[in-house]
Amino acid sequence: MLGGATQLEQKLQRRHMQRKRHSPEQIIRKLREAEVELSGGAAVADVCKKLSISEQTYYRWRNEYGGLSIRIRCGVTISSKIRRRTAAS
Repeated sequence: MLGGATQLEQKLQRRHMQRKRHSPEQIIRKLREAEVELSGGAAVADVCKKLSISEQTYYRWRNEYGGLSIRIRCGVTISSKIRRRTAAS
């Protein structure tokens, strides 16, 4: 078909562009990785590209999850604040 995508191609594009949901553990891991990179002098845009997230997502996650206490002891223990946020979703 000239000049346009077929219905199958359009369906595949929509499926490919669906949002990816990250678990709180994944978000915290990515925020930690970002902190390490940024402390080394990297630009926010470069760090976000490396983590496969947008800058807007990075700043939103930083505001939501940045100040939460996380303990690691034989796995990840998530604070009750994160549990409440994920339960409300």
